Amino acid sequence: MCLQKWQGKRAWWVLLAGVSLGLVVFSHCVLQVYGYMRPCEQCVYIRYAFIVQASGALIVALAPRGVLAFSVGGACMLYAGARGIMSALQLHRIHTAIHSDVVVFGVRGCSMDARFDFGLPLDRWLPEWFAPSGDCGLDAPIIPSDVVLSGAQKAFVEFYANGWYLLPRWEIGTMAQCCLLVFSVYMVIIAVCGWIRLWGR
Repeated sequence: MCLQKWQGKRAWWVLLAGVSLGLVVFSHCVLQVYGYMRPCEQCVYIRYAFIVQASGALIVALAPRGVLAFSVGGACMLYAGARGIMSALQLHRIHTAIHSDVVVFGVRGCSMDARFDFGLPLDRWLPEWFAPSGDCGLDAPIIPSDVVLSGAQKAFVEFYANGWYLLPRWEIGTMAQCCLLVFSVYMVIIAVCGWIRLWGR
């Protein structure tokens, strides 16, 4: 099994951490800063979960064959996966409700006042990254009136004029759905790695 071969190697865990951190950097630098898509409350919770997930993978990478490193790092990754899945599901519910033909009142789960686990004031420490500034389910670009877009930037913004989708032309794969898939894959990976360590040797 390929996973059995790789789960004891440091490069594998560094790769998992890099993917998680890369998604956070992409969402901030490309979608938020370049594409003017404002992060909502659930979006910043998802970013937080990706950061914790990456931290867990890096802890395992310190001693990829060690029991303690895997136990601590794996627990962080499982926690991050569960946290991310909950936020992605909540975002999906809100997105579905807002984009349905039925008039919806009192959609809950979206606030400009983020509350992170353990009381972490991430929105005050790093407001550009973790302070909500958009509405959940409405991720279309919002261009400030004093901003002049370059040609490439204008094309990028117009490409996502109806919101972020993995395949914008057909509106397939919302942000919530894609994040849900990533977190689910990571949960399966850490669960299989744990099974291999217990029973695969």
